[in-house]
Amino acid sequence: SALIRACRLNHVDMVNILIANESINVNAADVKGETAMMWAARNNHIIIAEMLLRDRRVNLDALNRNYESALSLAYNLEHDGIVESIRAFKTRESSALQMTKMFESIQSYSGTPFSKDTYKGGK
Repeated sequence: SALIRACRLNHVDMVNILIANESINVNAADVKGETAMMWAARNNHIIIAEMLLRDRRVNLDALNRNYESALSLAYNLEHDGIVESIRAFKTRESSALQMTKMFESIQSYSGTPFSKDTYKGGK
């Protein structure tokens, strides 16, 4: 795909134009099963990797035909900047998911311990 080619060749401006298009499949894979994010990780293109990380459509759990993810490619190639960027992103996403679940749990609770109906103490 055009996005994969732009990521492989480190064409930052082209990647920016392509990911702005909602109809672009950011998770499309080439014949090796590698996505744009995997190519950015493989080639240590940190600016492009960070651009892709900001796109909520990117699937970081995608695996190529060798069962490697973008994170495992970056790790095995010792591309520490990309490893740290992906780990930081996954940590933020995990924290956001936990907060969302907690908020949904609070919303589904029918009352609070301090509502007028349940609180009997005080003045």
